[in-house]
This record gives sequence, C-alpha cells and structure tokens, in this order.
Amino acid sequence: MEKTRDQRISAERNRLNRILGATKRKDGLEPTPKIKAAKGLIENAAFMAVHLQDLQAEMNEHGCVEEYRNGENQYGMKKSAAADMYTTMYKNYIATIKQLADLAPDNVETDELSLFMRDGGP
Repeated sequence: MEKTRDQRISAERNRLNRILGATKRKDGLEPTPKIKAAKGLIENAAFMAVHLQDLQAEMNEHGCVEEYRNGENQYGMKKSAAADMYTTMYKNYIATIKQLADLAPDNVETDELSLFMRDGGP
C-alpha cells in the first residue's frame, strides 16, 4: 500500500528530527534551544521535500513543457506549471536546509549530516 502524502511528510519530519537531534535522545540529551525554535523550518522542509518528489514525478510523466494557445494564431510551448513550481520550491528547500544545517548542534555526527546534505533532498 502506498503511503499518503501526510504519512510521507511525517516520515520526512521524523527523519529530519532524528538527523538534527530535534527530539530527546535515548542518552537523555535535550535538543538545543536553536533546534527547538527551528520546528517550523523542519516542518516546512519536510513539506517541501515531499511536494518536490511529487512535482518530479509529474514532470517525469508529463514533461517540463506544455503547449499553450492564446487566440487563433498564437500558440507554442512554455515551461509547465509543475516545472515553475519545482524551481521555486527547490530554491526555498535548499535555503531551508542550509538554515537547518547552520543551526545543527555540534554533537550531530558530521557523517550523518553530510549524508543528509548530499542524499537527503528530493
């Protein structure tokens, strides 16, 4: 069974929380105040990651351009709405991830954070 969008966002939020140390750890360490304050950034990053995946799937299926027609004689190809949204959202996603990386505490394992930055995006 395929996961719903909300389930995928929740899974991504949990992954980000784990990587950034945003939840109380088994060893009793509390998240830093900066990370606690970044809950909104984490939520937005999870939302954008899932929606970027969906936009990618749409562009893979329908392409990045679409035909338009303005009147009788004016027609051609233009960038698709999905491609436009993807470009804008991807820029915002990268900026959000950079902010989260800057807020990450020093005790977050560098390898895990590097893997996230390299492979964690949509």
